[in-house]
Amino acid sequence: MTYFAITEVKIIGAMRARAKEDLDYIIVLGAGLHGTEPSNPYKARIERAAMYLDANDGTIVIASGGQGKFEQISEAECAKRKLTSKYGIDESRILLEEKSTDTEDNLR
Repeated sequence: MTYFAITEVKIIGAMRARAKEDLDYIIVLGAGLHGTEPSNPYKARIERAAMYLDANDGTIVIASGGQGKFEQISEAECAKRKLTSKYGIDESRILLEEKSTDTEDNLR
């Protein structure tokens, strides 16, 4: 139980971490889709990226994530669609990485 509690505290703390301002790039890692719509964790990642991009005009986002077996589009394409249509982020600020199949691939 102690190990679990410590791990949870670290996870929650990391979720509340503040990124440095004016980064050159940020990465949004995929987290699954339901058809063409992002899963709830992915929605949160996309929203947080949009907030950062809105506050930091010079930052480029790398939307990362391939197309899973039961997904109609890549996770990266989903992030791009949401960032442009819902949050008004200019498409020129979004780079797609659509070949990765898991988090290790995303980071590579």
